[in-house]
Amino acid sequence: MKGTNTMRHLILAFLLAPASLFAAQQPDRYFAVPLPPVPDKVTPAVQLTGNETPDQLAAAYRAAINTLLPGLANCEEQALFTLEATVHRAGRPGAEAERLACCNAIIAALNTATPLVTTHLLRQLQVIGKAESVPTLVKLLADPDPHVASYARIALDNNPACPPEHRRIVKSTVPVRKDAVLRGKLLAAGDKAASEMLSLLAGNDAVGRVVALGMIKELGPNGRKQLVAGADKLPPAIKAIVIESLANLDEKAVLPLARASLKSSDPVLQSAGLTALARLNDPDADNALIAAMKEATGDVKCNLITVIGQRGKHSAVPALLAVTNDSDANVVKVACRALGELADAGDVPVLLERFPDVAAKALGKTAPDTGAELVQAALSRAKDKNKRTALMRMFRYCPGPKALTALQATLHDKDVSIREAAVRTLADWPDPVVMDTLVAVYQKPEKPAFGIVALRGIVRLAQTANKQPTPALVARYRQLLADARNDDDRRRVLAALGGCGHIGALELAVAQLATPNLRAEAEAAVKNIAALVKKQHPKEAKAALRAVAAKH
Repeated sequence: MKGTNTMRHLILAFLLAPASLFAAQQPDRYFAVPLPPVPDKVTPAVQLTGNETPDQLAAAYRAAINTLLPGLANCEEQALFTLEATVHRAGRPGAEAERLACCNAIIAALNTATPLVTTHLLRQLQVIGKAESVPTLVKLLADPDPHVASYARIALDNNPACPPEHRRIVKSTVPVRKDAVLRGKLLAAGDKAASEMLSLLAGNDAVGRVVALGMIKELGPNGRKQLVAGADKLPPAIKAIVIESLANLDEKAVLPLARASLKSSDPVLQSAGLTALARLNDPDADNALIAAMKEATGDVKCNLITVIGQRGKHSAVPALLAVTNDSDANVVKVACRALGELADAGDVPVLLERFPDVAAKALGKTAPDTGAELVQAALSRAKDKNKRTALMRMFRYCPGPKALTALQATLHDKDVSIREAAVRTLADWPDPVVMDTLVAVYQKPEKPAFGIVALRGIVRLAQTANKQPTPALVARYRQLLADARNDDDRRRVLAALGGCGHIGALELAVAQLATPNLRAEAEAAVKNIAALVKKQHPKEAKAALRAVAAKH
């Protein structure tokens, strides 16, 4: 498995390599390489203000490059893209100081980098390296790793500051790359190259395998079909990469190969088959996943169910419901999670009956009052206490008048666990209409836990109301502080009050400065509110801050 992962990392590095890697060699002069394409929305690893000194730039780029090294060692796409974005940014016109800082950071990292990381870094020096890079690149020409030496040569060829004597060293010490020649030959053959690619993939020439794998995306439909037809003769690790590569291209011809790989005893091929079916945009892939899920067991079955859930096709719901009868608890758990993602309004009754905890999203797709009626119907049939409390929680996902009425009625249920479930659900209610009910529960809690939960809901709703502060909200805070049973509760209220940008809230917070046990929380609330109201009430805000200072 470890060897397979290494091969995959090397292949990923190859596939992400810039096209200049295979450009025709021009040993007597450097050839220009465009800045590498960077995917949209990739942020450079260095964020600058534009006023940095050279030392600050050097430190920023050293830290950024060092942060990326672990990801580069694993060929993580995000690290590779971020490195390219960082170099792209540093190499822009008019940013010579940044370019130099970036190059020096890369050169410093090369001193301790592994050969794989070194190749990633050298590809970037191909793009922005100048005179500062030449001594290091010349040294790497003699590196025992042939890939490192080759990348160093290309970087020197691309370097506009490379002096003639070093270009002669390049010509005399590094052989011409055969991969460029081989790639050109395969490109010229078109789909007929598939048979030679299969031979290369089955052979022992590492360079030939890498070139062949990189050429898969260049094949047309007929060439890809030939590749699929001959893939069974390939070593498992190479076959797995071929399967995933074709799936990345949404090549439907790979579907039978992916489906067969799921039944392989080789875990790498199993994984490749699963990955391919997850990526293929084809209804037959969904059918293949469901068929394989029915036959699989254990972790393989769990993985298949997870992929089915990720593909988001509602047509899989009946098969997933059938799987919930499996004797493996982990399989049932994963199936329920997938059902929670895929189920819609029409599935609510059966979910409430069998797995109420996973009905939340489906209820969210249902009209609130209709959902509440379905939950009430399921409650009327439920006898088990745990199931009833789970159903109570589902009212939260169909919030409306009917659900609220049902919840308020269950506050008087004969079963204390049901009453507690009602309080907890009300505390999570999205609408402030439950505020008075929660206040009543807090003022006269049946159990201490009820009061704590009710206050949590009250504070959450008050914080939401802070977005539009009104005198009524301030009055609510005043009443909460007056009714609070202890200082801990008052602290919670003060924490919420600090986000209320109303002059009345400021006055209320200042009044709490007189209570020694609440001093720290009151000061924090005064400072926060003063910052919120100072534009409309500058005098009052200054006076409040003076009151804070006067107490010290």
